[in-house]
Amino acid sequence: MESTTWTASQAEARRLGGDLVTIDDLDENNWVYDTFTPLVADAGGLWIGLNDVANEGAFEWVSGEPVTFTNWTASEPNNSGPQGAENFAHIVTKPFLNFVLGEWNDVADNAAMRYGVVEVPGFIQNGSFETPDVSPGRLFGFGDSIGGWNVVSGNTAFLIDQVTNTGEPVDGNQFIEIHGDTIQQTVTGLKVGQRYKLTYYATARTLPDYFGSGSIIATIGGETDHYDYFLPSGSYLYNSPVSPWARRDVEFIAADTTASLTFSGTAAGPLGAIDAVRITAVPEPSTAAIFLLGGMLGMAIRPKRNASAITRPLVK
Repeated sequence: MESTTWTASQAEARRLGGDLVTIDDLDENNWVYDTFTPLVADAGGLWIGLNDVANEGAFEWVSGEPVTFTNWTASEPNNSGPQGAENFAHIVTKPFLNFVLGEWNDVADNAAMRYGVVEVPGFIQNGSFETPDVSPGRLFGFGDSIGGWNVVSGNTAFLIDQVTNTGEPVDGNQFIEIHGDTIQQTVTGLKVGQRYKLTYYATARTLPDYFGSGSIIATIGGETDHYDYFLPSGSYLYNSPVSPWARRDVEFIAADTTASLTFSGTAAGPLGAIDAVRITAVPEPSTAAIFLLGGMLGMAIRPKRNASAITRPLVK
């Protein structure tokens, strides 16, 4: 195994369908530290998802979850170090200066014997639409499969990459437009009677012939959510940034161990799009499986109060 940078670890996390870990409380922090530190005896730290790349001093989780807990060691974060801007947080795993083991420090984006802990939400396949990798964008039609999603109606489901179309995805480098299309996947691993929350992000753009009102309709577990939008002609035109992403949350109770999840877009009006689709259990604990890439050196299971079926590999 080799240590790696924060950005390389996050890129690997996205490839796996997740992000560097979000830590919600001291119990979870201690569990991550206690579980992984013995597996990498040479580690100087464990990368977590907290960073202030976008706005110096305003740390945020790369997963987009709100920051409700921090565990900085004394005098940190201080954005001070020999290698320049310290924009990335890690859990301290090796004695250094006056740092307290298990607490957090901000550092520059360098390997320095640090390993990333990855959190992969369960239930949803390809929720960030990173598979397949397309450049430029690619159209999908009825009967096509998009990395776990099935196109069940329409012929204009458009997988868009960021570089070609100034896409500004919520997660990763791609998102999907559904304009008169319906995509579906069967969600598995649910617990009968458990309450779950579907989270997704929605937006829209216009073309000269496509403006006005439109909707994206999400359906799961007998619940339906409508994201309705209105864009006047000439606003948020194609090949320009999308309109602001709107977070949508839909709660449902599982009636079976599987459920059909669908997203449908209206054929008229602007071109609607979605990204960052996830399902989490609320509020009961669920299971997290942990393994170490580069060989199954260790595995651990723990309750996590606000997430479900989470696999956290330790990135090489």
